[in-house]
Amino acid sequence: QCSDKTVKRWLTILENMYVIFRVGPFHRNIARTILKAPKYYFYDTGQVIGDSGIKLENLTACALLKEIHYIEDYFGEQAQLYYLKTKDNREIDFFVTRKEAPFLMAEVKWADTSPSRNFTVFSKFFPRVRKVQIVKELDRQKTYPDGLEIRAAHNWLADFSLT
Repeated sequence: QCSDKTVKRWLTILENMYVIFRVGPFHRNIARTILKAPKYYFYDTGQVIGDSGIKLENLTACALLKEIHYIEDYFGEQAQLYYLKTKDNREIDFFVTRKEAPFLMAEVKWADTSPSRNFTVFSKFFPRVRKVQIVKELDRQKTYPDGLEIRAAHNWLADFSLT
């Protein structure tokens, strides 16, 4: 076993070496949201061990981070990648802010084409934020009246932009 201090030190070393990057929880002014531990993703998706859903989530994290870096470098605007999670374990995989304003909620699924109920929970706090569910195994893309988009992963990752 390792102490928490040792684990944190190793994670910091891996971050500093650009092996992994951290996605922290968004926790400002959301009722019943608690501060959770950050999630870590690999820059090199080939390092990811796990099922295909985990690999797709890591790939999506890398794509979002790349776009955030583009916004910061090209436009000089502040952008940040987070995740959302409440005390009752409702979670949205990714939450992007631009200029400190909520911009995008994204949920990654391997084959679940039905809209995630977690969008309903968080849409109460962020009604005007773009919502997208990215699905690998999807026959038909959909857009719902509340603005939720369900998109095929290969199309969304190839075409998406945060600008």
